[in-house]
Amino acid sequence: MSKKRPSAHVFTSEDAELDADDASALKFRTYYCKFCGEHVLTTTANLELAPRRRTDDALIIDRTRYATKTAKTIDREVIAIKRKDGTMERRRRLRCGDVPVGYVEATTGTRKTNDDDDAKVLDDGGTLYVHPGALSAFDYADYEREVGDGRDGEDAGPPPPCVGTAGAGATQIDLEIKPRSQSRAVSKITASAVVVDVTNAAHACDSELMEFLAKVLDLRLAQMSLLKSHAPHRRTLLAKGVTPRKAYAALRREFADARARANKLQKLAHRE
Repeated sequence: MSKKRPSAHVFTSEDAELDADDASALKFRTYYCKFCGEHVLTTTANLELAPRRRTDDALIIDRTRYATKTAKTIDREVIAIKRKDGTMERRRRLRCGDVPVGYVEATTGTRKTNDDDDAKVLDDGGTLYVHPGALSAFDYADYEREVGDGRDGEDAGPPPPCVGTAGAGATQIDLEIKPRSQSRAVSKITASAVVVDVTNAAHACDSELMEFLAKVLDLRLAQMSLLKSHAPHRRTLLAKGVTPRKAYAALRREFADARARANKLQKLAHRE
């Protein structure tokens, strides 16, 4: 009677069947401070789909499930926060500079850093909470490099959070106005706003702003509407007939052209 040869079964990741959540979790995502643009954390969690905490609406990252690396260290100092129900919660803040962007509960384990800064610690795990609206997937520094390389077309990357989809198929563009400028131009694009220079005062620039953006986006005025904000230098543009990606590409081209014109004028001034 012949002996049965033992068999070995080798399984690889290619043999595994992943559901939609598992497949999404394998992708690393990098998030930046929405206020200054600095890198804050890299994680396999998708913040757009992350659950929210009931007490303060913070985004929840379970670091036992999602690989997460913070580029900023977490404060050693413990602060006490009073909840709406009157109870107190002890937290340590995750900050970008002086701006708090998230926190961990004070019971989460930590270890000291190797440097002499005793005010900071490295966090080893547990749940990380991110303040709503504090982080963005838009990398402004990378955007600056792309424009410098001349990559101003639709293949330059996804639009920032300030250029998105509104209702009824419209594209929403959050604007910041720089009034009384020497000329009209797109002077900057950040995660939170497209900065537009206008020659009129802030309270009297709406018509000028609409005409300029209609030219930039290649739209008719009838396809656009402008919403005012409580802040005098803020506006929201709703545009029909253009996708967020195409609108972003057009705004990038205008920004690159404006910077080229400014550099040319600067060179002429030096020659004189």
